[in-house]
Amino acid sequence: MKSSVCVASGLSSSYRQQLAVKVISKNESVSHIARNEKVSRKFVYQQKNIAQNALNQAFKKKEKEEEVLYNLPVTKTWIFQLILGLIFICRSSYRAVAELLRDLFDYSISIGTIHNRVLEVVPVAKKISKSVDLSSIKVASLDEIFHSNRPILTGVDNNSSYCFLLEEAQHRDEDTWGWHLLEATEQGFDPNYTIADAGKGIRAAHKAIWSDKVCQGDVWHILDQATTLCRSLAKKAQGSTTEREKLEAKIEKTNLGIISGSLSNKLTKAHENEHKLLNLANDIKILVYWLRMDILCLAGASWSERMELMNFVIDELKIRETKSHKGIKALRVALSNQKDDLLAFANAIDEKLAALAPFKTSFILSITSSGNVDKFAKVLFLT
Repeated sequence: MKSSVCVASGLSSSYRQQLAVKVISKNESVSHIARNEKVSRKFVYQQKNIAQNALNQAFKKKEKEEEVLYNLPVTKTWIFQLILGLIFICRSSYRAVAELLRDLFDYSISIGTIHNRVLEVVPVAKKISKSVDLSSIKVASLDEIFHSNRPILTGVDNNSSYCFLLEEAQHRDEDTWGWHLLEATEQGFDPNYTIADAGKGIRAAHKAIWSDKVCQGDVWHILDQATTLCRSLAKKAQGSTTEREKLEAKIEKTNLGIISGSLSNKLTKAHENEHKLLNLANDIKILVYWLRMDILCLAGASWSERMELMNFVIDELKIRETKSHKGIKALRVALSNQKDDLLAFANAIDEKLAALAPFKTSFILSITSSGNVDKFAKVLFLT
C-alpha cells in the first residue's frame, strides 16, 4: 500500500486545485477528504492555504495611490530641468524650489546654485523668444513691473496670456519703450489696439509707432486707486467715531455728569467732525460704486452716456475735495486726464454693435413677415 506522501507527490496541479476547492467549499470535512484521497490532513491544509492566498491576491483592491506609474532616473540634469519647470511654469521662488528638493528628494541645493542655473538658460530663452512670430497678437497689454526698484517692461497677449516682452531697463521713457516695441514689430507685432495705464513713456511710444491705433486705458489701476481712497476715508470716519465715544466716556466719569465748557465744545466738534467724515466716506463710496458698476463695467450704456456719467462723478469729486484728504483731488485729476482712454473700450463696443444692427434688423423683419409672433417676442425680450 502506497503511503500518503507518495500519493500526494503524484497528484497533478489540476487535481490539487480541485482538492483545494473541496476544502474551501466546506462541503466535506478535512479528515474525510484526506481519507478518501489517501493523503495526509497536513497536505490538504497546505493546498487550502495556497488556494486561499491566490484568491486573496486576486480579489485584493490595490489603492491607485500605491500603484507605481513609472520610474524616473533622477540625475543632476533632471534635477536642473525640474528647477526650471518649478520657476517658469509653477512660478516658484528660489527658496521654495530648495525646500521642495530637500523635503521630497532629500537633495540639498543652495539658492546661489538655483540662481546660476536660471541665468544659464536666459540666452537660450531670449533666442527662442526672438524667433516667435508675433503677428497673431491682436490685443496686447503693456505695463511696467518693478524688481529692486528697477523697471521691467512687460507686454502680454490678452488672448493667450503669452508674455512677448519682459525686459529689465534703466528707464521707462518714450525712447526705451519705443526701442523694445520696434523690436517686437520686427517679429510681426502689429496689434489692432493695446491696453495700458497712464504711464507717459508707454503712451508716447505707442503714439510714435502706431499713431492710427488706439491705446485703451487700463481700468484696473484707476479702480484700485478709487478703492484705496474709499478704505482711507472709511478709516478716518471710524477714527472720528472712536474719538467721539472716548469723549462721551470721559464725560460720564465726571461727578454728577457735570460737563465743563471745554469738554462740551470738544464733544460738539467731535459730533460735527464725525457726521462730516461719515457723509464724505459714504458719498465717495457711492461715486466709486457708480464708477465701477455703471461707467467702467464691460456691459453697460453707450459711450456718450458713460462719458456723461464720468463727468458727473468728476464734478461731484471736485465739490468734495478737502485739504485734509488729498486723495479725492488725486482721483478727480486722474479721471479727468484719463477719461477718454478709460472709455475707449465703450466706443469700440458701440462700433461693433452698430455693425451688427443691420443683420439684427433683417432678422427681426424675416421673423415678423413669417407671422411667428412668439419668436419675435423672444427676440424683443432678449434685446
